[in-house]
Amino acid sequence: MTLTAIDMNERPPKRARFDLDRRIPMALVFAFLLQTGGALFWAGSAAQRISEIERETRTNEAATERVVRLEAEVSALHETLLRIETKIDRMSKRE
Repeated sequence: MTLTAIDMNERPPKRARFDLDRRIPMALVFAFLLQTGGALFWAGSAAQRISEIERETRTNEAATERVVRLEAEVSALHETLLRIETKIDRMSKRE
């Protein structure tokens, strides 16, 4: 077998450094769909938890506001009682 000049000038076709098979296995597609479904389920449950926390916060804000008002009223009653006690003490000392 003799090589001719033409045979020597031919180069083998260049191979890509990384060959990628263009076919996608069904298991991979199923895994992607399963992960996407799981992510959507998680996001939905997270949104529900956030809305529950917001609702509880609004309820707690109303209760906190009410407690603050009651504390102010108790403080005013305490001052009134102190004035009454002081007045009674002064009256009892006069007698």
